[in-house]
Amino acid sequence: MIFELRQLSPENGVNEYNMLQKIDGSEYGFTNEVKGMSFDEYKKWLIQENDYSKAQNLPINWIPQTTYFFYADEQPIGIARIRHYSSDLLEKQGVGNFGYGIAKSFRSKGYGNALFL
Repeated sequence: MIFELRQLSPENGVNEYNMLQKIDGSEYGFTNEVKGMSFDEYKKWLIQENDYSKAQNLPINWIPQTTYFFYADEQPIGIARIRHYSSDLLEKQGVGNFGYGIAKSFRSKGYGNALFL
């Protein structure tokens, strides 16, 4: 099996969108804003997340973060985010700089562990 992380792009399409619909909006500390969004809203979200990775158009007090899609054999199975740095507030709250979610149909197969290899 071939695993790959690819940085989110405004060109991402329906395969990634459909995968994100299989991850709850908030679970295990990971937030999936796309759950329940329309495809048109998702396309706007992609642009916003791409901007955030470049520290552009960030909400006040937000830290830049880069979002990646996680693929197994070319099929999107998850999403991961990496904050570019931390803050005192986040550290006091015990919030880390790396978060991820795996689509429900791909859980319990060791894919989450593959992110850390």
